[in-house]
Amino acid sequence: MATVMAGAAISPALGLIAEAFPDASETVIKFILTAPSIMIIPFSFLSSYLTTKLTKRTIILMGLIIYLIGGVGAQLMSTVEWLMAFRLLYKRHG
Repeated sequence: MATVMAGAAISPALGLIAEAFPDASETVIKFILTAPSIMIIPFSFLSSYLTTKLTKRTIILMGLIIYLIGGVGAQLMSTVEWLMAFRLLYKRHG
């Protein structure tokens, strides 16, 4: 559900993002929308491994903190590269 909601929230803003970063290619702008979903796959394996080493509470708290940093951090970035980095971080909460 979070994946669908994140896409629904960012999708209408792609035009404004493109205006804010006129030097960025159309592909990079579209990748801002799809990057978090792509990153779910490798981090599913990582979170599976972490469940054998850490408590569920620790994993959930770490995930929420990363989710918060990725979501808020993306709003504060002034370059498309940093925006992309925080969008990639956005879905790493396992």
